[in-house]
Parts: sequence; structure tokens; C-alpha cells
Amino acid sequence: MAKRHAADTFSGLAPRPVERILAGVALDGSDERVLGAAGAVALATGARLTIVHATEPVDGEWLLEEATEPTPDARARLASTVARLVPRGVRHTLEVLAGPAHRVMAEVAARTAPDLVVVGASAQEGRLLGSTAERFVRKATAPVLVVRGDFTSPRRIIAPVDLSDLSAGGFHCGLAMASRLAAGAELQVVSLFAIGFLDVLSQEMREQRWTVDEMMAQARRRMDQLVGRHLPNVPLTCENRVVLGPARESILGAAKQESSDLIVMSTHGYGGFERLVLGSVAATVVREAPCSVLLVPPDAAFGDEVAEAIVSQTAPAKTA
Repeated sequence: MAKRHAADTFSGLAPRPVERILAGVALDGSDERVLGAAGAVALATGARLTIVHATEPVDGEWLLEEATEPTPDARARLASTVARLVPRGVRHTLEVLAGPAHRVMAEVAARTAPDLVVVGASAQEGRLLGSTAERFVRKATAPVLVVRGDFTSPRRIIAPVDLSDLSAGGFHCGLAMASRLAAGAELQVVSLFAIGFLDVLSQEMREQRWTVDEMMAQARRRMDQLVGRHLPNVPLTCENRVVLGPARESILGAAKQESSDLIVMSTHGYGGFERLVLGSVAATVVREAPCSVLLVPPDAAFGDEVAEAIVSQTAPAKTA
């Protein structure tokens, strides 16, 4: 597999530098992984780290317009946890706010405009998956690193694509961000397209009466073109892989087979906001992945106006 230091030929994509990081913690003993990852990235990039803890309403407080104010004990516990887990030299700000975690995270993100958000992967690892993380990630405008297990500087990466412009933008921006997470070390990338991910392509193949080999060859040609145009200009090797089967199983299987450190994927694909990939494929991948996942929304790759224009022109498509 040849080394590829590809020229950045995707005009209009300028992934933002990592200057501001937002991390959500639960203070339930699961924060070492989240703060370890966020602190390591902040230390490597010089970014300022905002660390947020949401004191969840209890009993019927969520029905009230204003939840009970956080206790001094919560603030003290957060400060103690951060002092223990965040590397020295990392500039950071602490915020303890009352309210549901997804709402608190969204409010702080809107105010601080982070370049990267770091959350835990399950109820036991940050209480930010399930309804909380999915609600937050659906509206996120920055890449979201969902930490699973012991996060290390990523080298082996699975990057699924679906041949749409939105997916291509997420691919480009995600790999550029992954290179920053890896402090510029060479990435070993497997870009993956699963036939069955879209009926659009497979329907065309059926109409052409292609054999399975011809189907695979056509998909490979399209994938090679997309990946070739959208690789960021960072040190990496990239293997393009086309497989037959459902996207969820294909992505998870490849991540396990390759002992991947990170899965990089767009939160939107064909169908734009009417067909949230997050609502199906990405959500399943985050819940079941053997490694951390970097989710890239359209705004992070293109900017607000371009993303909105692409989404508005993307026709809904059925998925297999």
C-alpha cells in the first residue's frame, strides 16, 4: 500500500484549527477517559479547554423552568477531578450548571464555539450517550469525539463514506482532525464503502444488469475518485475498501478486524437532515464500536451556509 501525501484538492474545505475544546464530565468516577483525551489534545494543540458538569434535575425539577442551582460540593468535586486528571500547562475553564446534560452542553457550545467536543461513550462513561449525547450530537456544529475505552493518539482509522458530498466533507474534515489528535503522526486509514448502505447505487446497478463483480468494480471506481479528491494534505496511507453488506455491520466488523483506534464518520449523508445517518448507522456505531468515534457534522466541514445549501439540495434516499 503506497504512502499518500495527497494534495488538498477539495476547494472550500478549510478545517478549523483546534483552539477551543469543550469536554463534558459526569463526576461519577468515569471521567478519567474523557478528561484524559481532552487534556491530551489540548496539551498537543495548545487549545483552551472548557470543562462542563451538568447537575441533573431530580424528582420533578425538570418540570420547572429553572432547576435548583448547583451545590458548592459539585464545584469542589469538579475542581478536584480536573486537578487530578488534566495535565499541567493546559489552560482550562470550569463550569458547573444546572439542567439536563444535553441542554447544558448545547448552551455552552453555542456560547464558546468549540472546535472539538469530547464526551463519554455510555451512561457509565460520561452519561452522554443514549438520549443525552444523541440529542446533543444531532445539533452539534463542531466535531464530536466520543471516547470509548482508553483513548490513545489515533493511528489506525476506519473512515466510512457513502459517496455523497456531505460524507466526503466529513471524511476530509475528520481525517484532518484525526491528524491533529495524532499530533501529526502518519495515519493508517481504511476508507470503507458498503454496498447496501444506499439503494441509490444498488438500484442503478440492478438497472444496468451488472454482475456482482461489475457492481463492485463500479463502486470502487466511484470511491477511488471521491477519496482521491477529498484526502486532506496530512501524512497518511489510505486503503480504499468496498464491501457487500449493511453499513453498520461492515463498519463495526472492519474496526474490530483492523484493531482500529478511531472511527471517523459524518453525521449526515444522503438525504441530509431528512435522513439523519446519526439516527441509524452512526448511533449504532457509537454504541457498539470497539474504539472511540469522531463524528463530523456538515457545519464543521463546510461552514453553515455551504452545509445548508448542500443539505437542501440532497434528495431523501432509502437505505438498505
